[in-house]
Amino acid sequence: MIGQSITCEECGAVRGAANHWFELRRTPSGSPYFREWTFEAEQPGTEHICGEKCAHSVLGKFLTALRELSKVAA
Repeated sequence: MIGQSITCEECGAVRGAANHWFELRRTPSGSPYFREWTFEAEQPGTEHICGEKCAHSVLGKFLTALRELSKVAA
């Protein structure tokens, strides 16, 4: 993994040496969950999120989609 470039899935930022990134995974139903990102914990299907601002954006999009679905079902 040496030399591998990591890019934020939300904003496109490239990971630097001192950044504090999160990994984003999704449950089978599509719900997002986050944890601290490390090279050692990298798994297939992991999305990379550069920080809290982008994590909030991902969560906001998910919650908006849930709200839209509930409007359609009502």
